[in-house]
Amino acid sequence: MKRRVAVAAAAMLVMAQPAGAVGQSRFPGENELVRGRWHEDRGDLGTARSIYEGIILRRLSERAARAAGDRLVGIARRSGDVGLEMRWLEALAAAGEANRFAELASRARETGVLPPAFRQMATGYEAAALEYPSAGLAIFLAERAEAGELAATGVINPGALFWWRLALSRGSIGAVEPAAAALAREGRTGEAAALIVAHDPLRLADRIDRLARDLALGRAGAAAERAGAAALLDYLPAPVAAETAAKLTREAGAAGDIDGALFWLARSGPGATGAGLLARLHGAARGEAAKARILGELEARAAAGDTEAAAAAARIRLEAGGAPDADTVGFLLVAASAGEAGAADRLVGLVGRLAPGAPGTAAALAVVERAAGEGDAVAMTVLARLAATGGPVVVDADASRRWYRLAAEAGSAEAQYRTGLSMSLDPAADPAASRGWLARAAGQGYAPAVAAIAGLDASDPAGQASP
Repeated sequence: MKRRVAVAAAAMLVMAQPAGAVGQSRFPGENELVRGRWHEDRGDLGTARSIYEGIILRRLSERAARAAGDRLVGIARRSGDVGLEMRWLEALAAAGEANRFAELASRARETGVLPPAFRQMATGYEAAALEYPSAGLAIFLAERAEAGELAATGVINPGALFWWRLALSRGSIGAVEPAAAALAREGRTGEAAALIVAHDPLRLADRIDRLARDLALGRAGAAAERAGAAALLDYLPAPVAAETAAKLTREAGAAGDIDGALFWLARSGPGATGAGLLARLHGAARGEAAKARILGELEARAAAGDTEAAAAAARIRLEAGGAPDADTVGFLLVAASAGEAGAADRLVGLVGRLAPGAPGTAAALAVVERAAGEGDAVAMTVLARLAATGGPVVVDADASRRWYRLAAEAGSAEAQYRTGLSMSLDPAADPAASRGWLARAAGQGYAPAVAAIAGLDASDPAGQASP
C-alpha cells in the first residue's frame, strides 16, 4: 500500500505541472470517478479504492486525480487507517494543494499521530502557515517546535514563540498562555505578563497562576522552568503568589520532586507549608545528599522557632542512630517548650539515657542547663526529673525539689503538681499551699492534678474553699 501511494503521489506531481507539459485534457477520468462513487456508496470500498488509485496512476487528468485523492482520504478515514489517510493527504499537499497542510495539522492534533513525512515536508507546512490564515496550522507548528521536531528541517522559523505569536495574531486566545510560557522560558517574564495583560486583563491573576504552575511542573521540573514561573508570580498580589507557591510545594512533594518542593517552599511564605511535608519528603528522598538538604531546611526552621520542624529534625536525627548530641537535645527542647505533644517525655528519656562522662553528655546537659538558667520551664522540669532519677547526673532530692519549685513558678503544670504533691507529703508544709499548687496545675488541665484535687475534695469537703 505504501508503494502504491508513493507511485500515485509521483503521478499527481506530474499532473500538477503547467498545462502543456503532459498534453491537453478536458476532464478525462470523470466516468471512472462516477463508477468509484457507485461502489463506495454501496460499501464496496476495496473496489472503489482500486478505481481511484487507477485514475491517479493512469494520469487521466489533474482534476480527476485530485478528486480521486480526496476520495481515497475519505475511505482511509472511514476505515480508521490514520497512517494511510495522512499519506494520501501528504500526496495531495505535495501535488500543490497547500490547504491540505492545514488538514494534516488538524488530523495530527486530533489523533496524536505525526504525519509520516512531516520532517521532509516541514518547509511546505511553514509556507502554507505563512500564506493561509490558519491558526490551527500555526499552533501545530508551535507544538512541533516545542517537541524539537522542527530542528534541522530547513524551516526559517524553528522556534515555538514565533508560531505561538502567529496563532495569537490570528485570533487564537488559547495561544496566550503558551506564548507567555515561551517568553518566560527565555527569561522575558515582563513581556510574558504584558502579553497576558493585553489579551485577558480581567483574568490576569488566574492566568499567571495557572501558567506558573504549568511551567513549574512541566519539562520534568527543570530549574529554568521553575525560575521562569517564579518570576511570573511576582506579577501577582503577594498573598496569591504565596498560596500558589505553597500549592506547588505540595504538588512537587507528592510527585517526589525534592528540588522542586524545596524551591517553592522558600517562596511560600512563613507557615504556608508545614514541616510535616518536609519530614515526609525526607522519608521519600533517595540519596544522602537530598536527605541532608531536607534535614538542613528543617534545622534552619527549628532554629527560627518552628516547633514542628524542631520535633521533626530531632526525630530524624534520633532515627539515624548514635548518641544524641547537643543539637538534637536543643531541637527537642524547642519543641517541648512550645508544648509539642510528647516532646518533654522524649527529651527526658533521651537525656536520662546519657552516660556520665560519655562524649557529648556534658554538651547535651549544658543545652538544658542554659535554657533553665534563662527561665525555660520545660528545661527546669527536665533537670528536676534528672535529679530525681539520676542517669547522667547524681541523684539529688533537694536539687530536684528546687528545680520543680522554680519550674512551677515559671508555669509548668507538671512542676506545679510535683511541688504540690511534695508539700502534701511534708508534715511541716502548709496544706493550703500544697493545695494551691495542685489547683494551679489542675487549672491547666494536668490530669494527675485534677484527680488529686478531686480526691482532696472528696475526703475534705470543707477544704474546697481553700485557694
